[in-house]
Amino acid sequence: MCVFSASARLVDGAGVCSGRLEVKLNQSWTTVCEADFDWQGAEVICRELGCGPPLTLQKAHLHTCSTLARKEQNSSLGNAVEITCSGPDDLRLVAGASRCSGTVTIYSGQWRRVNADRWSMREAAVVCRQLDCGSAVASTVTVSSRDEAGWGLHIACVGSESRVRECTVLYSGQVQFLVGVICSDSVRLVDGAGLCSGRLEVKSRQSWTTVCEADFDRQDAEVVCRELSCGPPLTLQGALFGEGQHPFGTKEFQCNGSEKSLLTCSASARRGRSCAPGRRAVGLTCSGRHYTTSQIKEACDILYSVWTVFL
Repeated sequence: MCVFSASARLVDGAGVCSGRLEVKLNQSWTTVCEADFDWQGAEVICRELGCGPPLTLQKAHLHTCSTLARKEQNSSLGNAVEITCSGPDDLRLVAGASRCSGTVTIYSGQWRRVNADRWSMREAAVVCRQLDCGSAVASTVTVSSRDEAGWGLHIACVGSESRVRECTVLYSGQVQFLVGVICSDSVRLVDGAGLCSGRLEVKSRQSWTTVCEADFDRQDAEVVCRELSCGPPLTLQGALFGEGQHPFGTKEFQCNGSEKSLLTCSASARRGRSCAPGRRAVGLTCSGRHYTTSQIKEACDILYSVWTVFL
């Protein structure tokens, strides 16, 4: 299910979601120069074309391009930009509070629900990654109603996949227990050892940014770990998980430690501090997932529901 743009397209690729970038100017298509384009631009293009998040951004060799960002329209050889997006959307979360939470549905000839058999936070992490919705915070299981009856999919993921279609479809069967996912939406930890460690990235204006170590402290870390349901922070160390490919953000967070989410904290523009590429990106390790009494009770209720079905 693709939505084609009238002003941008990817050509000479493997499909509509990869190829050399061209934009329409004065009713004519022109190729864009690599020097005039960055990762945030690629995120916008992939979204505009109805594709998933960008996977690669590289030089398309031996193609002329126009320098769109400058007043003069020069041409050069070998500097055109080439983008590969992750592909058309075949996954969505429905009946949730936002596009980043709800019941998991996958398009396989038709939209199908996902059954709870072997479902875990590994699968939830892949869902959030594909939807560009940050980190997986929680996964829910509900007993399906008669209105939701039908055939659903049973899938299993390793957890490192970029899309659900890369996971294994175990089998299809009658839907009894529906799975839902809640993603963090605006913060995520990437390239870490698990769901609760990694390099911190924050979504700003629909694009991901890297957080500079100079703009982040222990109280900010407490908020992030809480937001991701990962317990209190253990270590906060710059460059521990690499620098990443996204630009540094322009804000310095000023949390008091009690906020529910990082973006509800006070923030100010960075003052006199350089966070150019090569500086230290925030690396954060939280203590791990801790479950409240209400969450444990909810899990027990679900297990009881499953047990009664098979009596």
